[in-house]
Amino acid sequence: TQWMREMWKSDSCYADWGVDGSDCTIYHYLSQVEHWCPPTGKNINSTKSLEMKQNFTELFKILGRDIQYKWIKMRMRRMQGSWLEAAQSLAAKFDTGKWKKKKASVLLLLGLLAKETGFKIADNAFKGGPLGELVQWSDLISALYVLGHEIKVTNSVEQLTEQLWNKRVNCPIQAKPYDILYTDISGLKFLKHVAGNKFHLLQCEIRVVDSFGTEPEFNHAVYAGRKQHSSQWGKWNFNPKQFNTMFPHTPDNTFLGFVIEKHINSTLAATYKKENISLVYGKLDTFWQGKEEYINAIHEVSPVHATVETSEELNHVPPFVINHGVLPGFELHALLQRTKVFVGMGFPYEGPAPLEAIANGAVYLNVRFSKSSPLYEKAASYPHVRDVEPYMPYEFTCLGMLERLGLLVEKQDFCQGDESPIWPPVAALQTVQTDDQQSCMEACTLKGLICEPAYFPYINLHTHFAKEGITCDTFKVPDGTKILHFFRCYIQSDPLLYSCAGRYTTLLHICPCRNYIKGQVALCKDCL
Repeated sequence: TQWMREMWKSDSCYADWGVDGSDCTIYHYLSQVEHWCPPTGKNINSTKSLEMKQNFTELFKILGRDIQYKWIKMRMRRMQGSWLEAAQSLAAKFDTGKWKKKKASVLLLLGLLAKETGFKIADNAFKGGPLGELVQWSDLISALYVLGHEIKVTNSVEQLTEQLWNKRVNCPIQAKPYDILYTDISGLKFLKHVAGNKFHLLQCEIRVVDSFGTEPEFNHAVYAGRKQHSSQWGKWNFNPKQFNTMFPHTPDNTFLGFVIEKHINSTLAATYKKENISLVYGKLDTFWQGKEEYINAIHEVSPVHATVETSEELNHVPPFVINHGVLPGFELHALLQRTKVFVGMGFPYEGPAPLEAIANGAVYLNVRFSKSSPLYEKAASYPHVRDVEPYMPYEFTCLGMLERLGLLVEKQDFCQGDESPIWPPVAALQTVQTDDQQSCMEACTLKGLICEPAYFPYINLHTHFAKEGITCDTFKVPDGTKILHFFRCYIQSDPLLYSCAGRYTTLLHICPCRNYIKGQVALCKDCL
């Protein structure tokens, strides 16, 4: 504040933002523009209402002829009918007027497709390369567009620099060309390079498309350093809810999801006859290395099919395997409709394909890991002999994603701090205590609930211990080191370390839980 009093005339941009040397205008600037001080009040956002799209014509114009979007556009063309039908269903579902959402301006930076990364993901998409990230980006772009938001899409660092920053002035740009910026970890690195010491001015509008997610202990730079976590993907010091995942790994992050591609309805699916074939999940020859005994065992009971990329010699795929090569979407789904068992080999760890196989009525067989998500353990116990029907989880449908994303864009606000209304509504809060081996995520799940980190500030209070009937002789703020003291209550002093997934094996936790809509775990029952 003192520096601004003395130096506000050093650059004309401060006056352009309304600074006139008075403490009032200085504090407003430091609060609302550079976010150094607590908010002085809410910004006035656009009140334009959403109008859902009736076709994809405009979207394909937005994407243009950039070859990097070729696979994404192919998926969009296959699925545009499903998206538009879902938009009509969403409008009908909320015909009482409850779905009156504001239009947002959204910039999408696909860092994984930038030439500077050297990943060549767009090229390799047709050669057996990873598709999970492209699937999620395709569905995110489609959903935002269909909902009626104003979107811009780029994978160019040069274009990003032109749109976001003018390095000749000390102030941020006066009118950011977006309300929300979706990017990935690669895009974050580009943003940080472009913005330099002004990166913090961009942070609160960012949403990170992060397939596996980033738990609080890896996100918090100081804590991660103390724990000697060396991951190149973490230490961003974001609100963990700004990380948007492919699957609901941990409630600490936001479950964005994707859509399971399916081209026939349940009635038509019943007319397809399953054949006694197993289809292996592994498009690269290297995935098959060391799996000979496993594949041989499957071959004893059924023919084994595969979709392995064939540009190079196959050294690890057994000769008895019927290889179809990398198949386009429609042909792959035709094969899945004939398949009885979809066989995982432990890697890839996850992706859209297993859920697509299940949606087409196949059994998914995978190697067993030592630990899996309690959300899945609760839904599926040990194997049983039973008839298997095609199953499409609602949250992985176009309608489920539109419903979820529409609320996330509307309700999530990381810029206003305590000034922003809590979401999900705090009325859904229920507390649960852990035993000495549980995380809050596990404790909530056992009660049929989900841990909700947005509620931690409501229970991280001295008064809440008394409300829970817990007597505390002393209170202490943990310093991040191992805690061995008993009969003492601990308050978390750093909001970035609120964690549903974290655990101390020597402590009991009071956990913030909430209910959720069956088939839509990201939303509470009153969220709609």
